[in-house]
Amino acid sequence: MNNQQFFEKVAQMRKQQKTYQEARPSSQESRDALIASKRLETEIDQEIARVQAILAKKDIFLVQYKDVDGSIASSLVEGFDMETQYRQGYIVANITKRTVTYNGKDWEAMTLKPGSSMPTTMQAKGGAA
Repeated sequence: MNNQQFFEKVAQMRKQQKTYQEARPSSQESRDALIASKRLETEIDQEIARVQAILAKKDIFLVQYKDVDGSIASSLVEGFDMETQYRQGYIVANITKRTVTYNGKDWEAMTLKPGSSMPTTMQAKGGAA
């Protein structure tokens, strides 16, 4: 569900809640509004849970894609969601990242998780190697 769809669901739910409040307590209109409001509330709660699960992901992904000038661009993305963020032409690898001290200098070491096929990279912490 995108932002606009989420907003529309919330607006529909509020409209049903107002209808429920304004209708006579024992009327069919009141019952229908309550049922519709609860259904929309469930859909909204499911979407909130889905987004919270995506935001809770701490996995780091290396995403490579062809830039507008034809060069290959790379980005590290925390919590990349393949279902909603993947675009055609992306190369995505799940990686682990840790700091390693070597020759008195801190390095960020990135290794691929099992099943990935991109090469391992290593760069100086805070800049290129």
